[in-house]
Amino acid sequence: MEIVFLTFGAAGDVLPVIALAEEARSRGHSSAIATESRWLGALHERGLPAIDLGEREGDAGAESGSLSFLSRVAAPMSERAYRVLCRRLSDKRLDALVGHHIAFATPWLARAAGVPWAMVAVAPASWTSLEQVTTYPGMPERDHHPDWYMRPAVALGSALTSRVVDPAVNRVRQKLGLAPGKRVVFDEMFSGARNLGLWSPEFRPPAGDDAPGSVVCGFPPAAKGTGLSRRVQAFLSGGAAPIVVTMGTSIPGGASRVVERAVKAGRALGRRVLVLGREGEPDRGRDVNAVCFSRFEPIEAVLPKAAAIVHHGGLGTVGAALRAGRPMVCVPHLHDQFDNAARCARLGASVTVRKRGATVGALSGALDGVLKDERIRGACAALSERVRREDGARRAVDEIEAMT
Repeated sequence: MEIVFLTFGAAGDVLPVIALAEEARSRGHSSAIATESRWLGALHERGLPAIDLGEREGDAGAESGSLSFLSRVAAPMSERAYRVLCRRLSDKRLDALVGHHIAFATPWLARAAGVPWAMVAVAPASWTSLEQVTTYPGMPERDHHPDWYMRPAVALGSALTSRVVDPAVNRVRQKLGLAPGKRVVFDEMFSGARNLGLWSPEFRPPAGDDAPGSVVCGFPPAAKGTGLSRRVQAFLSGGAAPIVVTMGTSIPGGASRVVERAVKAGRALGRRVLVLGREGEPDRGRDVNAVCFSRFEPIEAVLPKAAAIVHHGGLGTVGAALRAGRPMVCVPHLHDQFDNAARCARLGASVTVRKRGATVGALSGALDGVLKDERIRGACAALSERVRREDGARRAVDEIEAMT
């Protein structure tokens, strides 16, 4: 089979799709990934063919609000993807197209090429459901309100999203000579042969009101890459299991303050701390055996050696923590992170600290709680055993094969 995968965005958007492409290649399929230029090096390292979509335009990065990102980044990137891939696909046989849930050009391209397509969602927040209501910033949480209260909240959120995103996407359609659409995020992007959810059914199970063709596949395995740096290996082996602190690869500037406070909270508890996502800082008298900074390390290799993790609630980090069986303190900032944090708390694997309340004292108390609470430790161990048996990439490629 010839399969083209279309994705762009932060690491949490791209790396799961890379895992699918690697699984497809392992079965003898030809798999190319169309994405932004900044991911070409990672694809080259893995030996995956790449289709360069160039650099994103506009001033709304992944750290902006969700609606701003969809209308000012995802829509223009979809125009570019359509133009690039239309030229590419006209000269090449194609069997299937697989697109990330913000890659709006996926159904347009599939219709043009006459091939089946699948949508890949990397977080449950992109699937609307009254059985599995998403927790968005400013929305009431499902656990605190009855269904009759949540239904209009969900409808209002959907209407607001469509009101902001549809005009931006329709401007792109007009440029491309395509007819306008409605409810792009909620209808068109769920109209493919399969809607593949790359998370564990433990985390967000299938719902009776999911769109037709929806399959919860499980967390994909970590994309293959380099191991731990020597410095971090030495730190991890040089003392007690540390608190790991990370705010992901695409965060607002204010998250740096949360990182600094989390380091102080860990040290207040007498714990060593490993910070991921930031360059090493001058020691300034700091005990180098107590705190270590690293710009990038494969989190799947780090967390089994950690005591707990403080993070932003990105689903890639959540999946790694659940597999490792490590308790979490979630401090959500943007996008799906609020929903992910709420689901982790429901599983009994974490506690949530609101960003505005993330003081040293609050973080210290939360960390002390998850480290000492036997119920949380037991829940993490049980979840780890079940989640580690999943292979979301394998299940997803099974579904892609079945739709052709």
